[in-house]
Amino acid sequence: MPAVLGKTHPRFQTPHISILATGAVVLILAISGTFVYAVTVSILARLVIYLGTAASMIALRRRSDAPKALLHLPGGLLIPTAAILLSIWLMSNSTLREARDTSLAAALGFAIYLVSKFRRPHVLSQTENPPA
Repeated sequence: MPAVLGKTHPRFQTPHISILATGAVVLILAISGTFVYAVTVSILARLVIYLGTAASMIALRRRSDAPKALLHLPGGLLIPTAAILLSIWLMSNSTLREARDTSLAAALGFAIYLVSKFRRPHVLSQTENPPA
């Protein structure tokens, strides 16, 4: 994210610019559509995340080099498979406009992430060696 969004208020020690920017975006979204529509788009975005998480669980359980699972549920891969099918079914009940707007929001978020990643100076972690 842009560095200006991380600046804190001198008195309250809160990211005041970020709070104002978030409030402005939420206000614009609230005024431009209905609350139910905003909730629907939010749910679609969450379903995409849930679907990816369930698919990752199946993929990781099949890999031999993955760490041993700390939690074992009865049913094994039935739960993530059911989660994937349920997510697909729920997403298939959305309109094309809702799917489009969810995709646009995800693309915008990804673009902001990429810009902030490439604009931020690289900071060495404690495990990295400095370049020679």
